[in-house]
Amino acid sequence: HGRTLIYATAARGIEASGVAPTGATNRNAVLPAILTDKRELGVRTKVAGLAFAAALFEIGKPYAALRPDGVFALDGQVRHRAVEASLSGTLAPGPDIVLGAVAIDGRVTGPLVAAGQLGHRPIVIPDYRAQLALNYAPAWARRVSFDAVADLTGPQNARLDGRLRLPASASLDLGARYRASIRRTPVELRAQVLNLFDAYTF
Repeated sequence: HGRTLIYATAARGIEASGVAPTGATNRNAVLPAILTDKRELGVRTKVAGLAFAAALFEIGKPYAALRPDGVFALDGQVRHRAVEASLSGTLAPGPDIVLGAVAIDGRVTGPLVAAGQLGHRPIVIPDYRAQLALNYAPAWARRVSFDAVADLTGPQNARLDGRLRLPASASLDLGARYRASIRRTPVELRAQVLNLFDAYTF
């Protein structure tokens, strides 16, 4: 309680690299496992009674792409550098809160990038993302709770060649719970409205 933790990590691991898409000449082929490198420097502490965490990290690994001959294979390297932060806890006497955000600088390198056949930004990795989640159980209605999740996603590439870039998007989910019992059996009724403003996203 009340302590500040500063940490640094470096790790190398093995992860799956995916399956070739149906549009590739080697469709459904399972690509070989890849080695990933990760370095991270972070801090964890308390701010106004809430848990706060922040970190800088970098991840590097081989990058899968569609070659000019139609083969989907590991071609090049991708490097993600990012800063992330989160704040969580209870805003007494208000709601429980979880707030998190990350800003990502992703870069792809290799012969296909140099030839202009592959974008220098990785696919489906937004420039930033932030999410706020709230859960409120009012004292005057102990069986009822309300929750909300707001999500903001930054621009991102939708094509491997980088020629289709999707704009930033935002969404909002609202929900409520009612707890009761039926013949001494606890039950919970849940209602949700997802994507309240009907935002079209990727």
